[in-house]
Amino acid sequence: MSVSGAPLPNARLLSRTFFPDRDYENQEWTLIAMLWGQMASHDLALVPMVQIVGAKNKEQDRVEAKSKRQDQVEAKSKRQNRVEAKSKEQDRVEAKSKRQYQVEAKSKIQDQVEAKNKEQDRVEAKSKRQYQVEAKSKIQDRVEAKSKIHDRSGGKSKRQDRVEAKSKRQDRVEAKGKIQD
Repeated sequence: MSVSGAPLPNARLLSRTFFPDRDYENQEWTLIAMLWGQMASHDLALVPMVQIVGAKNKEQDRVEAKSKRQDQVEAKSKRQNRVEAKSKEQDRVEAKSKRQYQVEAKSKIQDQVEAKNKEQDRVEAKSKRQYQVEAKSKIQDRVEAKSKIHDRSGGKSKRQDRVEAKSKRQDRVEAKGKIQD
């Protein structure tokens, strides 16, 4: 696109128009002249620039010194920014590690509490079974004592029948409890 916005002409067409392919010989300018010019041009393009010492003026020195100081300030600022960024990243990692440690500690405490609760439930169940066995034993002792008294008297009482029925029920309940355990 041209500056005006119109399309540009074809580059090949321009090249053929301005530099037609004609074959004419010039005795004054030969191929060697073209080669000499090309070599000189290429050699001069690769020559390093040499600065003459003392040719700079004081204003240019001040500008260069100011630019150098600005570069140093910018480099220092970049280093500080990198240090701050590393510090922030390290703080973030430490905070994450601290949260993870707290979560793990809380989990361990919960596990310990659950283990204690299970142990306590087991002890309570064992204690309850022992209580039931002792209660049954006491009841049987009473029944036996009453039966001895009753045997002396010659027969069973209704109360004794109820006690025996109750004892049998407790035996069944205890048997079910052992099966469930």
